[in-house]
Amino acid sequence: VIVFTLFRGLRWEIGTDWNQFFDVYSHSGWDNIFSYYRDNWSNKVMDYGYMFINALFNETGFPYTVFLLVTNFWIMWCFMDFSKRHSKYPILTLIMLMNIGVPFPVRQTIAFATSLWGYRFVVEKKWLKFIIVAIIASLIHKGSLICLIVIFIRAILSRYNIKWWGYAIVYLST
Repeated sequence: VIVFTLFRGLRWEIGTDWNQFFDVYSHSGWDNIFSYYRDNWSNKVMDYGYMFINALFNETGFPYTVFLLVTNFWIMWCFMDFSKRHSKYPILTLIMLMNIGVPFPVRQTIAFATSLWGYRFVVEKKWLKFIIVAIIASLIHKGSLICLIVIFIRAILSRYNIKWWGYAIVYLST
C-alpha cells in the first residue's frame, strides 16, 4: 500500500499527469463546492463530494502533492482492506483492483474505492451503514449509485447458492 501510494501520489510535475485535475484542485474552494464546473472540459457542475475533498485540502493550504498522497492512500488502503477481507487470494485481488481505471485519484477511483470499503457492511448486514457509505461515494461520483444494487445481487446469488458472487460483484462494479 505504501509503495503504490508513493508511486501514484508522487507523480505530479513529472510530465505524466493531466492538468485538468490540477486546475480543479487549484480553483476549488468553500465558495464553489456546489457550483464549480470545468470550463474547458465540461459544462456540468462537478460532484459535490469530490469538490469538498479538493476544497478541504486546497483551502487549508496543502500543496497538490499532499492531496494526491492522501487520496491515493485512501484508494490503496480500501483496495487492500477489500482484498484481505473478501478474497482467498488477496494479492491477486489487489493487483486486479489496481488495474481497474487510471492510476490517479480521479472522482471515479475515489468513489469506487469508497464503495468497496463499504461492501464490508453488506457482508455484516449493516444496511444503514452501507447506504450511508454508498451515498458518500455517490457524492464523490454520481455513477457510484450503482453500488446499491450490490444488496440485491448478493441476495439473489446467495439464495441460489452461487459461490462466485463476490467476483461477479467486483466485475459488475467495474
